[in-house]
Amino acid sequence: MGQTPVLDQFLGSLQELVQKRDGAKVQDFLQLEPPLSDIYQHMISELRQHYGPGPKTDTELLQRCEPLVPRTKGGSWTAFPTFVKLYLIFLRDMNTDNLLETYNQLKALLNQCVLALGDSQMGVIVLPTVLYLSKILAKLAMGLDRRPDLIAHIRRMEGLADQDESIEKVTLVEKSANVVREAFIKCLTDRTGTPGLTGKPEGKRIGIYLMANLCLKLLFQCGKLRNAEQMFASISAQSPPLAYFPASQRVTYLYYLGRYLFANNLFFPARIALQAAYDQCHRQAISQRHLILSYLIPCNIILGRFPSQALLQRPEAQGLAAHFQPLCQLIVRGDYLAFRQHLLFGSPTAQWFARKGILFTLRNRCEILVWRSFARKVFMYGGSYGGPQAQAQKGPPPVLNLKKLVVAIRWLQKKHASSGNAPASAVMAPNLYGSHVISEPTDIDYARLDGANRKASPATDQEILGKYGDFLAPDGFYTEEGRSQPNLPGQLIDGDPEENYDDYELDPYAYDLDDRTEAEISMMQEIESIFASLITQGLMGGYLLHREPRFAVPGAKIKGILPTGFPNVWQTISARESHDSSVPGWVQPRAPTVAGAAGGAVQEISARVADFHSRQQPFRIYHGTTNSTRPSNRSLSNTVSTEPLTRILEIDINRCTAIVEPNVSMGALVAATKAYGLVPLVVVEFPNISVGGGFSGTSGESSSFREGFFDNTVNWIEMVLADGQVVKAYNDRVETSSELADKHSDLFWGTASSFGTLGVVTLLEIRLKKSQPLVELKYYVNSNMKDAVRAFEEASADPSTEYLDGIVYARDMIVVCAGKQIEQTSNLKPRQFTRRQDDWFYLHVERIAQSKISNISDRESSPHMPDAVDYIPLTDYLFRYDRGGFWVARYAFHYFCVPFTFLTRWLLNRFMHTQVMYHALHVSGLARRYIIQDVGVPISTAAEFLDWLDRPENFGQYPLWLCPLPPGSAGGLEGESVDGAKGVNVEAQRSQLLNFGIWGPAATTDQAGFVSQNRQLEHKVHSLGGKKWLYAHTYYTENEFWTIYNKPGYDSLRAKYHAQHLPSLYEKVRVHESDLPGPHRGEFESGWKGSVKRALWDIWPFCGLYGVYKAWRGGDYLLQKEIPKKKAD
Repeated sequence: MGQTPVLDQFLGSLQELVQKRDGAKVQDFLQLEPPLSDIYQHMISELRQHYGPGPKTDTELLQRCEPLVPRTKGGSWTAFPTFVKLYLIFLRDMNTDNLLETYNQLKALLNQCVLALGDSQMGVIVLPTVLYLSKILAKLAMGLDRRPDLIAHIRRMEGLADQDESIEKVTLVEKSANVVREAFIKCLTDRTGTPGLTGKPEGKRIGIYLMANLCLKLLFQCGKLRNAEQMFASISAQSPPLAYFPASQRVTYLYYLGRYLFANNLFFPARIALQAAYDQCHRQAISQRHLILSYLIPCNIILGRFPSQALLQRPEAQGLAAHFQPLCQLIVRGDYLAFRQHLLFGSPTAQWFARKGILFTLRNRCEILVWRSFARKVFMYGGSYGGPQAQAQKGPPPVLNLKKLVVAIRWLQKKHASSGNAPASAVMAPNLYGSHVISEPTDIDYARLDGANRKASPATDQEILGKYGDFLAPDGFYTEEGRSQPNLPGQLIDGDPEENYDDYELDPYAYDLDDRTEAEISMMQEIESIFASLITQGLMGGYLLHREPRFAVPGAKIKGILPTGFPNVWQTISARESHDSSVPGWVQPRAPTVAGAAGGAVQEISARVADFHSRQQPFRIYHGTTNSTRPSNRSLSNTVSTEPLTRILEIDINRCTAIVEPNVSMGALVAATKAYGLVPLVVVEFPNISVGGGFSGTSGESSSFREGFFDNTVNWIEMVLADGQVVKAYNDRVETSSELADKHSDLFWGTASSFGTLGVVTLLEIRLKKSQPLVELKYYVNSNMKDAVRAFEEASADPSTEYLDGIVYARDMIVVCAGKQIEQTSNLKPRQFTRRQDDWFYLHVERIAQSKISNISDRESSPHMPDAVDYIPLTDYLFRYDRGGFWVARYAFHYFCVPFTFLTRWLLNRFMHTQVMYHALHVSGLARRYIIQDVGVPISTAAEFLDWLDRPENFGQYPLWLCPLPPGSAGGLEGESVDGAKGVNVEAQRSQLLNFGIWGPAATTDQAGFVSQNRQLEHKVHSLGGKKWLYAHTYYTENEFWTIYNKPGYDSLRAKYHAQHLPSLYEKVRVHESDLPGPHRGEFESGWKGSVKRALWDIWPFCGLYGVYKAWRGGDYLLQKEIPKKKAD
């Protein structure tokens, strides 16, 4: 053989890639689609010159390919060299003039590649190649499928045209789907990693939905949906949860799954799947979202939900209004004849629905809704409401005489017969015996069967007999006894249609035209059948009386006649179907059991807590990080760790809920829910705050003016009680689905804001809402607190406002920030706050205030218009205060005497995030030198409280944070009560509160002055009827504390749930003497390190530098190291 340098180089490089197991680059090497590059053309020339067609050269070519894979004792990957040989032969023999031959060669090549994919060790290398070849084969097959004339011509040229037509033809698209399905099965049954429903996609399993989506595309193209049933069943049985796969694969799969369920009349699960596909589809994927809406909208219409104007005006809905709005209007009108004409097959309005494959489904499923609307209108105008006695439920119920419906139908028929509005193809002859049948034109394939007298003559018309003889005069037939009987050639099995059948009655409405009584009976029977169907489906409420045909509506007094007799369609269907939100074919993460989300982890926590309880030893909860500034006295010996509980177990897009473990951070929760088009109702402002911390530690944010604190958005919690029992506790304000006799609601609200003093929370279900990509944030600059309060009230009254907070820069410069979520449009320029180069949020707002404050005029008589507007990405808005920790980080610049400039903030950005800052604060002990308070006062006293804070001896520093809260928004001890008793501070429960975030260095580092400043603040808040939140510093005496917070209710809970041996809430939150400013009182480790720290700790800036160093290093800063005692002599 001659020299083949390009082929040698190709095979050598391919061998290296196989050894490296680099499947992506293997696929890059194996190019097929024209135009091929010059180097491939050179290789093709070498193949044609040295390895021309023939068995001998093909064998030699295989020998060249065999060294591509190493031989092992257990065998070698023989399928791969054969595949490469076929690939080279395909390149050599490819003839684009004969596309059918090209298709067959490509299918054989893909079949061999799928065989190579089946190898348990090496098969994953060719997964990208299998997908690449499958896409090419699918594209070629669908292209040829659109050219049946070309295929027929090629088949005639190859002598294949006379194939037995009694055998069902398998199209090229279906053949391609069969090959792709084999690849799908190889991926699904791969045993790499953890198999089954609990395993993550690894190895070949990452290709499950890539191959499934391509196969489903082909099956929908060829109309063989029955072949998809087994695929969905296999996925349900063996696939990892769909949520573990990329969004693009999820959206495509849910789209095809929704269409499949729609085609099988499973409209409720189809709506769930299609809605999920739409919600998860990227908002810039306009064409894909348009395609999803084309099926989601009709699915909802069938279920009684019509598209809103807002939906139809979206970019992805362009053109859909023209198709669906007239249909919805006809359903509401109740004009069943106009509805039938509108969806008449062949009419212009029906063609689009026919192309989508939904015409007959809409016709059959929506007509019942049209009849409901028709019956409702007749009831409104002609029903008997029964008078005062019926309203008092002392007389007969409201009824509708069905004869009035007959009159209405006749009127509607005459109206249409005289209007001339029917399309030309619709023949509406008078029909006395039914609701009116709209005839359709004869199918063009059978038009020749009608003679001049509209009678067929197959016995005399040899052309017809020749064309339809296999049907009219077959070779054999079955007798009435079921026996096979041969037939004489040309003999008509069913006789000549021209024969006289006058002696036989074949008309189902065979009544004398002059006998009106029989006609009316026929009409009444049809009406009663329709009403019975509506009642059975729950779309009408009542019963039928047959002797004097009437429809009666009992129990109308409670809800009213129309709501009782004609309940909302969607609510009726949803209530019936939503008990099971599962979707066949959609694998969801398994829901946790009450016994514990993390299984073994919860059992370990339960066992450790039970051990503490048996010894009546107090313990504290450790979860790894904190945003509290209270010093920690945890150690390994007195701690229960929830650190492993970091999983998001389920996101239910139908109920808008998420089941999460307590150590899931807000940042992780937002990222996970956004992927499904959802977001929590309340998102605490720092991304590292945990969900459990948010529940147990009084957390609120700018959405709290509507939703309350974070704990109010939790449906239920799972927790380990102080004796080791595992129970669930429900939020009785929202949770109604549980049928448990004891929902432990007292425990739920007692645990909220109790800081872990009643037990250990191990699982939570959180409510979510739909999310949009941007927040439109409006800024209102005010020159006094009175105007700011009015701005808060106006924004709260606007139902579109979703987020509301404010910043006080001075007594005469207060900014109110009101936001709502909006969609992304091309003309909006987003402003970000989470990147290194971005402004800190409070500095950006301050610049707005400074530029506007001089122009603020009296707004008493003019609408309060925004002074500026930003469009902020949702995540950037939710965590806008993370960089700089609101503004507390600027005090670090002052402490270290570093200039507070954009450059220094940019350089030190890593240390400016809250997680790092709080780490440094705890390790350095600098938290002892700062006033850290969050308090809520009645909004009517906000101006007085601000005047008090403005005085230097009280606080005298800015900025301050403002966050309005609804009355009774706090649960647990900080709300009304934990056991139903009234709390002491009634004003704080009944009034809208305005939260003040008061954070800054104390006026003095003197211990007595520091305590006095904090206690004055606490007393002032209490005197105004307010409350302080306990995540920060608490300086009350124990008697003062329990006169403000509900001690009787709290003590009863501790006794009921076996928590009396745990530290009380007051012991947990109070400030100890060692936590106050002054010389460091803590213990240092032994040895020279401890000696150096002890000598330098109170010398500036040692402790600050040490805190920065420890934050940079990372590690556990809440667990104190056990200091070993010196050994005895």
